[in-house]
Formats: sequence, C-alpha cells, structure tokens
Amino acid sequence: SESLLRERERRYRDIFDHTLDMLCLLEMSPDACLRCVEVNPALLRALGKAHGDVIGESLASIFGRLSAQTIQALCERCTAAGRVVESDECMVLRHDVRQLHLTLVPVVDSARLAPQILVISRDITQLTRARQKELERQHDINTLVENSPDAVARLSAHGDVLYVNARLRTWLGGAGPELVGMPMDAVAPGNHQAQLFRELVAQVIHENKATEQEFRLSGLTTAPKVVLIHFVPELDGQ
Repeated sequence: SESLLRERERRYRDIFDHTLDMLCLLEMSPDACLRCVEVNPALLRALGKAHGDVIGESLASIFGRLSAQTIQALCERCTAAGRVVESDECMVLRHDVRQLHLTLVPVVDSARLAPQILVISRDITQLTRARQKELERQHDINTLVENSPDAVARLSAHGDVLYVNARLRTWLGGAGPELVGMPMDAVAPGNHQAQLFRELVAQVIHENKATEQEFRLSGLTTAPKVVLIHFVPELDGQ
C-alpha cells in the first residue's frame, strides 16, 4: 500500500508540475489569514518569482493588495460553503492585466486542523478578447444590415421569420414587427411565387449554397414591382 501511495503522489506531483494551469495551495489560519503552502511552475512563471519567494508568504506579498482581496473573498466563500467555487476575475500579473478563470477547491483532510484551498487559475485573456471582438463584429454587421438600403429578412431552418430590417419594414408598411416569430406559410400568399420562395429556402438550407431569383411583388405600394432576392445560408447552414 505504501508503494501505491508513493506512486499516486508521484503522479499527482507530475501533473502539478507540468500542467499549464496555474496552481496554488493555500492554508487558512484561525484568524482567516491565508498563506501559500505550495505553488507550481506555471504560476511562478506568471508571477516572475522564485519558489522560495512565495512559500509561506501572504496573498498580498505574492499577488498584490487588490488581487489578494479578491482571492481572500473567494477562499472565504469556498470554505464557508465547503464546495468548489468558480469565478472570472481580472488580475495584474507582472504589471499586465490578465483575465483569469479561477476554480477554488476545498481540500478534504481530516488530519489537518487548518483548512486548505487549492486555487486553479486559467488564463482566458485571449479567449475573452476574441469573444469581445466577435461581439463587436456582430454589432457592426447588425448595424449595417439594419441600415442597409436593401431589404433583409432572416428565416429559421423551419421557415419562421426571425428578423426584418428597416427597409423591409418600410416596404411592409409597418407590419414587420408582427411578422417576427410567424411561420413563412402564414406570411406569404398561397400563389406560385410564394411556393417558389419556400422551395428556394428549403433548397438553400439543404444544400448550404446561396442562390438568387427574381420575384414580382404585388400589394406593397412602397416596394419595387420586381426584386432580385438573394438566399444566403448562414455559416452553420441554419
């Protein structure tokens, strides 16, 4: 059993030393002060500090006052709840603001009087920035579509109307908002052109390939008599 225990400890140490996540084992004193018990190389690299500079030190001396306050509050939540706590936080590492996903795990050890918490930190700065850029890109696209001189509608794969832009709402005489959520069959009249429109929507969804077709419009006083409609699938084919 001792050899199995040593082998298990060796495996845990190997994971601890080589994982890309930043790991820090903290111990809480009776007066709720936290000190560092162990830290892995990934966190030492992020901090730019040596192993001996952090072991036994307080949170403030390792991470700085503001980051220490954040970690302290999360650790208190973790120990009070007796369960894993997760949070996304901004912290300064080596004078650089980083977005970190923190996972705090209470360490269960009946032989220890002082509670310990394993803090697992994953740097999600690039992911967060990429998501923000994507949101900004989508906002720009939505603005262009809404203000486009062309009429634009968005349909679901089942033919429900999801969106109509300002130009199309003008053509429809203010009926645009009422169309959102309605099935296409209830919107289009039951004639040959409406049937062709539905068939082209189904074709584009099935083939995931754009197409276009001229249509004659009737009954819309502010719309052109003849329009060229482009049917363009979204990236996911929906």
